[in-house]
Amino acid sequence: LASSASSPDASFVTTVGGLLKHQEPGVRAAAASALGALGASATTTSSSEIPQLEKLLTDKDEDSSTRVLTVAGIQPKTPPTYRKPACAAAAALATFGPAAARSASKLADALDSFDEEVRVQCTCALAGLGEAGAKYEDRIVALLEDPSPLVVAAACYSLGALAEATKTSSTTIAAQVADCIKDKHPAIRGTAVGSLGKMGEEAVARLEDITQCFNDKVGYVRAQACQAICGCGEIGQMYAGEVARLLFDEDERVKLAAVTAIPKLGQRGAAFAEETAALLEDASAEVRVAAVKAIGNMQGFEAKALLPIIQRVAEEDEQDQVRSAAEAAAASMRALEDAAE
Repeated sequence: LASSASSPDASFVTTVGGLLKHQEPGVRAAAASALGALGASATTTSSSEIPQLEKLLTDKDEDSSTRVLTVAGIQPKTPPTYRKPACAAAAALATFGPAAARSASKLADALDSFDEEVRVQCTCALAGLGEAGAKYEDRIVALLEDPSPLVVAAACYSLGALAEATKTSSTTIAAQVADCIKDKHPAIRGTAVGSLGKMGEEAVARLEDITQCFNDKVGYVRAQACQAICGCGEIGQMYAGEVARLLFDEDERVKLAAVTAIPKLGQRGAAFAEETAALLEDASAEVRVAAVKAIGNMQGFEAKALLPIIQRVAEEDEQDQVRSAAEAAAASMRALEDAAE
């Protein structure tokens, strides 16, 4: 209901907000998640739910109704935002924008929770608050030493997201994040390299740390490196060949990351238009869609020469989403041609 209510009235928000005090933790978590789905629109109709969400940050309850099914392997573990009111509240506050700026201190206090899932969610939530969350950057940096790999990964993500949101980056923090690339846990290595890519000049200064991840044995890390290199400006574009090599990686996540990165690498990326076009024959419809969009976003002679191929895909591909993407890409390419004449 929340996801379909783009402009909720005050009574709807109040009704959902009332469930934040329900005796069942699963209901409290669901209510907080519903308010989060409404995002900033929930605060335009009523901001009285924010204090109650802040209170939930210290809620230690958890809905265990699906635990048996998870242990038995019948269903995957339910995400923490649907099991734990504290996690759901943190996620919701992150979607409220400036209206929840004052909640940043409460989220920072919750970083000391004994529950690692709560620490993860609150760390990510601070990143969602931008400038307000950046005031507690030192608390997030401290989590780089947390015993839980997932918390460390969340801290890396948050530091990168805050640098991107505030358009400022710290040499000291960038160095600490770069050190995490050496970690034995792939979630930490991948998130660390992805975070570096959001740190502007600091990303360029640590280009070697990023490029070494192109050869990581774990696909997630290689995929994050593809995205990170796009944040390194013109110098990063010099590694278009390395990204193009990963277009043919055996891991689909890496293919998708590489093909998404290629058009962001300027003319050096466009030089690999034919390699990108080879993915139009990939077995995965998602990869084919990404390849079509990449070619449509490229600029240069190499990409223009592929217009007939994109038009053929728009007519012949077996998947609707691929044909639709190809039609849009072809229209964009034709418009660029017309504008150039």
